[in-house]
Amino acid sequence: MAPKYRNIHTKIIDSFDFNAMPDDFTRVVWMLLIVVVDSEGRGIDNPAWLRSKLFPMRTDVELDQINNSFDWLSERKMIIRYEANNLSYFYIPSFKTHQRGLEKEAASLFPPCPDQLQTNSGVTLDLGKSKSRSESESESETNTDSYSDTNTKAAQVPELSKIIKFYESEIGLVTKTISDKIISYLDDKTNPQWILDAIRIAAEHNARNWAYIDAILKRWIAQGSQADKRQNSNNKIQQSDEEYIDELAKRL
Repeated sequence: MAPKYRNIHTKIIDSFDFNAMPDDFTRVVWMLLIVVVDSEGRGIDNPAWLRSKLFPMRTDVELDQINNSFDWLSERKMIIRYEANNLSYFYIPSFKTHQRGLEKEAASLFPPCPDQLQTNSGVTLDLGKSKSRSESESESETNTDSYSDTNTKAAQVPELSKIIKFYESEIGLVTKTISDKIISYLDDKTNPQWILDAIRIAAEHNARNWAYIDAILKRWIAQGSQADKRQNSNNKIQQSDEEYIDELAKRL
C-alpha cells in the first residue's frame, strides 16, 4: 500500500538544522524527501533518481543542485548514505520518530543499511495486524534472497552489473522480475549496449518504466542487423526510431 500522507513536525520551523541549511532549495529537498522515501525511510542515493521522484514536472532542476543538498544533509547526518549489493542507498534516521501508520504501507524493497536494524523490510502488515514470527521471517528471507540472487547473477554475467547500476541511476529500483528480464535478453545474445541505450532513451523521454524499455528492445531486435545502424555519427537515434518512440510514449 502506497503512502497517502506523511507527517511534518511543527517544530521544523524552530529546528537549528533546518534554519542552517545553505538555501531554500535544500529545505524543499528535505521536506519532499519525507514524501518519497519508503516505509523504512530509504531511497536510492542517485541524483537522477532523486530528481525524478522529488521534481518529476520540473525541467530546471540540475543534478548538481541535488548533489550539493545531499552532501550537506549527509554531513549533518540528517541522511545516512550506505552501500548494499554494490549499489548506493540512503535512509533518514529520524524518519520513524515522526511518522505513524508505516505498518500499513508496502514493505521496503531496498536493502537495509548494514548498520541499521531491519524492521519493516520484507514484512507486510495486513491492516495493522502483525503476521506471525514464522511468516515474517519467511518473507524477510525471500526479500533478502532476491537481492542476493541478483548479486550472484551479476557476478556470473558481467554486463548485468553495469546495466543494473545504469537502470537504477536513470529509472529506479531493479526488482527481481526486471533483473530476470534483463538476464533473459542477455541470454538471447542481445547486445548489452542496446539495453543501455533503451534505458537512456526511456529516461530522456521521462518514461521510467520497464514496459517502455522492453518495447524499444523488441523493435530493435525485430529490425535485426539494421538496429546496429540506428545511430548516426552524433549518436542520435534515426528519425524512424524517434517517431516510434514518441508514439510509444503516448500509449504507455
